[in-house]
Amino acid sequence: MNQLFFKLRPSIIAIETVNFNGDNGIGTGFHVGNGIVVTARHVVEGMQSVKIVASNAEGGKIHQTIFAKNPLADIALLKTGLDYSHYLEKVHIHGMEYQKTDHLILGVEWDDFTDESLVLNDVIVMGFPPIPTAFPTLVAIRAQVNAIIDQYPLSGKHPPPNYVLSGIPRGGFSGAPMVVEAGENSFVLGVVTTALVNNHSFPETGFMAAVTIESVLQALHENELYPGENKLAVKAYASELTEEGEASFIGPNNIDEGR
Repeated sequence: MNQLFFKLRPSIIAIETVNFNGDNGIGTGFHVGNGIVVTARHVVEGMQSVKIVASNAEGGKIHQTIFAKNPLADIALLKTGLDYSHYLEKVHIHGMEYQKTDHLILGVEWDDFTDESLVLNDVIVMGFPPIPTAFPTLVAIRAQVNAIIDQYPLSGKHPPPNYVLSGIPRGGFSGAPMVVEAGENSFVLGVVTTALVNNHSFPETGFMAAVTIESVLQALHENELYPGENKLAVKAYASELTEEGEASFIGPNNIDEGR
């Protein structure tokens, strides 16, 4: 697990924000390739300034912010100038037993077919919840999938399904990936977006929830974004794989469920 943490860490992005009242905030994003960062919509929407901090990459300027068409999905894509070339080509990590990467792999799952198959499975959540007296620090937790839920419709629109996780939903985890652990083939199957609470209570008193991955794949496909290795995942979601592409995607190194 420690090796997996070090492998995934460079792809996890801190997102520092300032709203129009001058209040500072922080959220999380993750790089999926070609400078595309996935985060929660509410982390960046309506902010006076948004800054991404990626310690292993250069050129973190945000060129465009794209929101999922369904606002209840709470997903945003950031097109950035992130460049991991130096990290991938020049940085040597002593004792490394994994292959360096600059992005997280997306799993493929359609909301209509989401079921309870992951309940009681462990997943990894990595993000930047504020720690008192400390600079922004990447925090990794091992959580358990406790349920998969459908929420009540709002204004006649249905939110996507959410995984309910056992982790404490601290502020700053918004936009963090929910990673299904599968060694070198670990993949993202959800994005932490909210804390499910009653009567606007403190987030820590509620449930950590992660929106299912279809909203991310849909936003990428609708905007014709097919980032790097995740090109196959987006095309698989859109059912646009050729036979060769499908064989490559389903190959022996990918686990059957979700990937």
